[in-house]
Amino acid sequence: MSQKVYLQRGMLYTFSAWLQVDQGNTTVTAIFETAKDGLVPVGAVEARSGCWSMLKGGLTAKSSGPAEFLFESKNTSVEIWVDSVSLQPFTEDQWRAHQAESINKVRKKTVAIRAVDANGHALPGASVSIQQTRSGFPLGCALKNTILQSSEYQSWFAARFTVTTFTNEMKWYSNEPVEGKETYADADAMLAFSKQHGIAVRGHNVVWDNRQYVQNWVQSLPTQKLREAVNRKFNSVMTRYRGQVIAWDVVNENVHFSYFESKLGENASSIFYQQAHQLDPHALMFLNEFNTLEVPVDGKSTPAKYLQKLQQIQSFGNLSRMAIGLEGHFGTPDISYMRAALDTLAGANVPIWLTEVDVTHSNQSKHLEDILREAHSHPAVQGIVIFGVWNPKGCFSRMCLTDVNFKNLPTGDVVDKLLSEWRTHNVAATTDADGLHRAELFHGEYKITINHPSSNSSSVRSLTVDSASQNNNVLTVMGKMSIKWANRTPMGLELRCKWFNPEIEAFNKVMLALRPQVEHIVSAGDASFFFHMAASLSKTLRLKRSLLSVLSSPRLTPLSAFSSSDAPPPPPTYAAASAGSRSQEKERGKWSKALLFLPGAITFGLGTWQLFRRQEKIEMLDYRTKRLEMEPLKWNELSSSDHDFNSLEFRKVICEGDFDESKSVYVGPRSRSISGVTENGFYVITPLVPRITGPGSVQLPVLVNRGWVPRGWRKKLENSENSGRSSTPKIVDAKQIEGSAWWKFWSKESTVTKVEENSTAPTRVIGVVRGSEKPSIFVPENDPSTGQWFYVDVPMIARACGVPDNTLYIEDINEDVSASNPYPIPKDVNTLIRHSVMPQDHLNYTFTWYSSRLL
Repeated sequence: MSQKVYLQRGMLYTFSAWLQVDQGNTTVTAIFETAKDGLVPVGAVEARSGCWSMLKGGLTAKSSGPAEFLFESKNTSVEIWVDSVSLQPFTEDQWRAHQAESINKVRKKTVAIRAVDANGHALPGASVSIQQTRSGFPLGCALKNTILQSSEYQSWFAARFTVTTFTNEMKWYSNEPVEGKETYADADAMLAFSKQHGIAVRGHNVVWDNRQYVQNWVQSLPTQKLREAVNRKFNSVMTRYRGQVIAWDVVNENVHFSYFESKLGENASSIFYQQAHQLDPHALMFLNEFNTLEVPVDGKSTPAKYLQKLQQIQSFGNLSRMAIGLEGHFGTPDISYMRAALDTLAGANVPIWLTEVDVTHSNQSKHLEDILREAHSHPAVQGIVIFGVWNPKGCFSRMCLTDVNFKNLPTGDVVDKLLSEWRTHNVAATTDADGLHRAELFHGEYKITINHPSSNSSSVRSLTVDSASQNNNVLTVMGKMSIKWANRTPMGLELRCKWFNPEIEAFNKVMLALRPQVEHIVSAGDASFFFHMAASLSKTLRLKRSLLSVLSSPRLTPLSAFSSSDAPPPPPTYAAASAGSRSQEKERGKWSKALLFLPGAITFGLGTWQLFRRQEKIEMLDYRTKRLEMEPLKWNELSSSDHDFNSLEFRKVICEGDFDESKSVYVGPRSRSISGVTENGFYVITPLVPRITGPGSVQLPVLVNRGWVPRGWRKKLENSENSGRSSTPKIVDAKQIEGSAWWKFWSKESTVTKVEENSTAPTRVIGVVRGSEKPSIFVPENDPSTGQWFYVDVPMIARACGVPDNTLYIEDINEDVSASNPYPIPKDVNTLIRHSVMPQDHLNYTFTWYSSRLL
């Protein structure tokens, strides 16, 4: 059976049909036949008896003219039933327009930024600056060990890419060319470079199923020895880099080849993936394959065949953190077929990556751009790695991006163009009458800066935009904007300032000269507020005329050292003085008055400033008290997208789950007074992870500050955790976290990992939502690599615990401390409400400054 159609050169065609066979199952291929191009396969599907299967395919017509399409099966004994055939033509411009529309839909979000002052009032006319600090879509390039010898290569690479795959340095034949002699020197050094520049690494690969790439010494092993050698390899490489890579190509090219299955049994690959999930539970496990995306003619690795292998592996152990890896070694790409293949594979509902993209066709740059645009526009694709490595002796690989001197080749220009196109460039805008500005932003991390004409300070916020963000989600930027004192001054006081205009000018000069010294004492924002206030005070204070006379009298001539004149001031005999000397005398008088007035003005200003600080503190404590009196939220019933964590601070929440003690972080030292004795210790922060067997369990992990423990207790906890870990834990399914810090860019799907079975009741925590601490300049920086945590930085601690950066952080307020279980000691509610400096303290400071002014 065939059907005649007419194809037009350069048109892109999407093709689909429903297929069934009368008995068994067999692969059916859709083929177009033309006089010029011969037989052109456009797609294939596994057709079955008793149910309909959809074949999706596509082609780009190479010539115009009549064509016949037909369906082919190598099983000539079956009947092929066909229904609902569709062939849709598109011009290249139409196709590109659809790509752009899809990119806007799946890679961007509209965010509304609302600027308000410290009292929550909208700030119309505020300046909004939006700067993207990191792209949300991982587009990267492969690396060879040549990166280690070239600083120019390192700079060129780090300036562009956020993810990489090492071409050979983690492969078995590179790490253990001779049995028992392992080397990871290059891989270690390349991983260190990647970490230094914030570049995520895909582990490539653990074992390769193609016999051609299996070492001779491995091939010579008997079955049991081979099984032991493979087990050592998994434990060696995956334990070494556990938690440091975002993914593993576990069994490379496992759809095409089956060397290890032929030696160790047909379930060998499934066992390998099970072992990989246990060794590195937070990494994605890829089935990495070629020709699934590139061409429709390879019957071994069609999308249908790929999905069959994926399902076989998943069914063995219900492995959740699987992902689809499509190498993407293209000759002449057919973008319409590529879209059909991605649509079919997307039905597996797992992340899809293009892992080794290159093109060998002469028109490399155009075809590379077509491939990258198609992949980036597809909703199921969550990352791309290009295989365009640099070699100091010239380009010997299938595709390069730069020449030996790091001058971009046309392919490199394409990559740079798309990197620029797929990011949000700096935005400068102004809020509307409601204090709002809406911006359409690519996924990624952002720095938002708000300024207002009535303020001398800025409000800066960080923002992450990803697929889980809601469109038009309002980011409220509360600026602690320092308002000019003149805006708060009654008009009567403003009028009085005209009396002393000359003195005010001199005073302002002195204040400006002293500003750097004062800003060392108070924060920049508060210093700005202080100087506006002090200048206004200089206008409004009632100074007696007699004081002014004293300030300008000849008895104050020693102060002339502060003037610009070298000569002492002449006596005040105006009739005999020249115009020039009168001018110098007047200038010296101004400075003398201002300098005598300065100490009192500063102390009065600081005292008045403390009154405003006291009022702010009262409002803050009242706000916290009211929040803590609200009904607790049952976090187990909510998802992370239900609330903006920033808006929940000081709300009580109730969570249930299991503490992952092995991930505990100790922040300190923190002191605590017990029975009059002060003892140093730490706060213990532990992830509370979901439990699938508990219907009331949290849906996503929560970071819990469980309270204070003494130094000795920390060591006791760590020793008990280490001794309590079994080398062969009993495995059960459990709903788990979204992976490492890198995972937030690529998937928000619920995932499954493995935890030790726990027959006890889930832990119930009543906590208060908090945020990161703001350390003073004297507090050292956190050092996660050595386990030293001096202050609470929620995103940094989350990354160290292997949970998403935006994980909820709460402080435990349970009151269940007992004699048998005295530690950790949770914080009490009053401690959370209080602040290091209370309103009474500000009142004492005010009294002190005002008293100093009278001295």
